[in-house]
Amino acid sequence: MPEDKRRNAGLNIMKLMALALIVWGAGYVIALKILKHHPQSAWVRGGAVALGVFGFLSWLGWTVKAIRVENEFTRQVDLMALGIGFAITATFIFVCDMLQRAAFIHYVPLMTIWVVMIGSWVVAHMLSSWYYR
Repeated sequence: MPEDKRRNAGLNIMKLMALALIVWGAGYVIALKILKHHPQSAWVRGGAVALGVFGFLSWLGWTVKAIRVENEFTRQVDLMALGIGFAITATFIFVCDMLQRAAFIHYVPLMTIWVVMIGSWVVAHMLSSWYYR
């Protein structure tokens, strides 16, 4: 019985995490649309930033909660993927910084860093799941 409760709790948290991901995406898109029009009011710009950050932090919080309710094996796979994704992203940022300082490249958009971070995490998650199973 406790295993069923734990599984249902994990499923509910995954649903809430998916909802938080949708909130993050919607908040980010709305914030970008507001900021694209260059509002004069600092309050509007600050509110747009807060909206985007709140969505991200809610998703991050639910991700942490989802990892914490999993069993030790699944937690190990998730944390290994996060560690590999972090290492790849940090290396990418460091290399880009050095290339910019050496004047080999001009500018790396933040969206490129996001794509590298999320892409490396997804690939690392697939590889670590395959490795540990």
